[in-house]
Amino acid sequence: MDGQKIFFITGSSGIGKTTLARNLKNLLPDQYKVYDFDERGVPPDADLLWRKKTTLGWLETAEENRKEGIGTIVVGLSQPDEVTELNSAYRLAIRFVLLDASDKEIEKRLYAYRFSTPHRIANLLKYTGQTPEQFIAGENKNHANLLRKLAKEYNAIILETDGLTPEIVAGEVVKILTKNN
Repeated sequence: MDGQKIFFITGSSGIGKTTLARNLKNLLPDQYKVYDFDERGVPPDADLLWRKKTTLGWLETAEENRKEGIGTIVVGLSQPDEVTELNSAYRLAIRFVLLDASDKEIEKRLYAYRFSTPHRIANLLKYTGQTPEQFIAGENKNHANLLRKLAKEYNAIILETDGLTPEIVAGEVVKILTKNN
């Protein structure tokens, strides 16, 4: 392992990961490459096997970047336990960042974007069999709680984003990356 940092930035659905990835691509110096975890494509039936395969792909990319002296930032729905397990083959110096917010704020964000049109709501129902209310109260809340627990176990940096604009969140993440590099 050398000094090049690899950051996995995670958070529940609705926290602003995709927006953050776009903002970081514009803000960070050339010493980093920023990726959206989902940019490799997400099948409608994405499951644990898909997530692990995709995580391995990002670890391979991080290893290639490390060899070139470039840091890697992967922003998306990843879990520290899975990343750590899969990283055993690479032994990369990974830091985790959890974007978090109150359940009420996450719900507000989900309705503002992910469930903002009848088409998006229909897709949720088609692929998960859940209404937005069911998804938010069940799967998303449970996953947010799991990520909070894992963040503590894996010594992740936790960034509370309640009331922050996407631009402010991106600026705070840049400070975290600079401080931890």
